[in-house]
Amino acid sequence: MIALIERDAPALVEALGVRETLRDLKERIEPGSRRSALDRLMAGILKTAGASSPLRVTARAFNEAAEQYYRGPLLRQFIGEALDVFARDLKDLAGRAARGDAEEATALSAILSGENPEAFLAAVRQRLLDGFLATSVLLKLIHLELLVIRHRMKHNHDPS
Repeated sequence: MIALIERDAPALVEALGVRETLRDLKERIEPGSRRSALDRLMAGILKTAGASSPLRVTARAFNEAAEQYYRGPLLRQFIGEALDVFARDLKDLAGRAARGDAEEATALSAILSGENPEAFLAAVRQRLLDGFLATSVLLKLIHLELLVIRHRMKHNHDPS
């Protein structure tokens, strides 16, 4: 599909300014490229299995290593990336509250009892990554996320 777009629509690619995006996508989906999603997943699974090649482990051992990798390091990586985005959102929200947005300030104060949102997230981050959160902390995180969603909708922010 990418080759078709590059071949048949080069003017459109230029007009939209997506040449770099297409190159990046191509690298991520082509096996053997240094950024290929398949190759990165395979490397993680093989590391977990302690093998140098998928042919050096049984199908059962490979599947168990894949599950262990998906539920362990890969999950932690994805949650960490999501928390980074959440931290930026909370910083923006807290900034608006500090600049006098009474509605945002009141909501943050009600959720965190005056605690700084960024400090709160930093304090619970590792426990969240480890999967050991008290229900009260989890509820605060859910309320904060709902507040962030409301903030984005209200201010029409791009989620990226």
